[in-house]
Amino acid sequence: MNQDLDNKKKVLIIAYYFPPLGMGGVQRVSKFVKYLPFFGWEPVILTVKDIDYFSRDESLLQELSPDVKIYRTGSLDPLRLVFLLRKLFKKQRGGPKKVALRNSRKPFFSILLSFLNLFFFPDNKIGWFPFALIKGIRICRKQKIDLLFSTSPPLTCHLVAFFLEKLTGIRWVADYRDSHISYQNAKKPALLKNLLQKNLQKSFLNNADGVISVNKTITQQLKEISPQAEEMEVITNGYDKEDFEVTVKKTEDIFKIIYFGTFSPDCPAEPFLKALSNLLHQGKINQDKIRFIHVGISIGMDIGKMIEEYGLKEVTELKGYLSHKEGIEKLLESNLALLTVSQSAPVISTGKIYEYFGAQKPVLAIAPQDGEADKLIQSLGAGRVVSPENIPEIEDAILSFYREFETGRLLFKANPDMTEKYERKYLTSRLAKLFGRYIEKG
Repeated sequence: MNQDLDNKKKVLIIAYYFPPLGMGGVQRVSKFVKYLPFFGWEPVILTVKDIDYFSRDESLLQELSPDVKIYRTGSLDPLRLVFLLRKLFKKQRGGPKKVALRNSRKPFFSILLSFLNLFFFPDNKIGWFPFALIKGIRICRKQKIDLLFSTSPPLTCHLVAFFLEKLTGIRWVADYRDSHISYQNAKKPALLKNLLQKNLQKSFLNNADGVISVNKTITQQLKEISPQAEEMEVITNGYDKEDFEVTVKKTEDIFKIIYFGTFSPDCPAEPFLKALSNLLHQGKINQDKIRFIHVGISIGMDIGKMIEEYGLKEVTELKGYLSHKEGIEKLLESNLALLTVSQSAPVISTGKIYEYFGAQKPVLAIAPQDGEADKLIQSLGAGRVVSPENIPEIEDAILSFYREFETGRLLFKANPDMTEKYERKYLTSRLAKLFGRYIEKG
């Protein structure tokens, strides 16, 4: 394989979040890294050393070829510093108190990061910038890099690529996984910082040789910031067909609804929990015949407490964070896939939607009308979309899916030809073609 790599173009991928870290944003870049060699590109990774993070998933790292070069650097950002402090504390005090400390610090830690975000520019990962830039210059020289590819969040990744492009002359493609613009407007940061960030974004967009985002809404927002930006493309998130080549056992007499991902203020649990609670208390669904399964974590809310408050403890299984492989198995064992998006975040099109397509599970989407999730699911006929503000309609949707399950009519109705365009290997082939087009521009 090393001989094959010698004939490939090399792309330096600048990604703060990379395996063995877990969660959805990591999977986008790790799947690109997995499949780029099939299409004539050798990925070289620039990322940070171990940080204090919500989840780790060694299985994502194990998917990658052992030939992939991964360069990890130090950093002075909060997540890296907290990791080092915890490591030092563990050596001094021993390990028994670690779990309790990690559980109790989450609310404080989230508040601290939000506070720090007001002062760090462009974000609280700026402490990684000097380390990544210096290492990036060395990598470009040593590896003879042909193209730069940075993915955000954090915006610091684009800042590193921006300066690398200026210093090396290597062409640069910027990838936007989330709508930084929308989130900043919603959180109302300091006016001066907001203005500076938009000006910085404009510089990124005007200097990048190509810009990629995960959906059309984000692309439109970027075009509004910089109408003269050269090229913008949409490459969505997706699913890896190889992940679903497993056999699982299903429980035929219990209706299983799964949420595979993170509950947060942008992806709230409460509308669904309230509707399910109402149905059970009204006797419309037998609690012995239904289970709600959450695979993942919750940020900014106590999902366990909410479940108790709604009287759902007997019908709920909180699995916590599992490896992606284990999570896929739980998804395949289920009957209905749940998606939630806040009314205030219509731009969100989370990665879990595509995993649901890969598992061929009908989707109950509690999401804003005309938002990205709504448009996607409706276009494919992959499920039903209801407003997060309409609890009676959510109840009706759950009950309808439940009755279809009881009568053996609950099926994934989307056209396979339509969903295959979201397969990771195909999406990576599109990315590779764009890479080729960008380096040929010169």
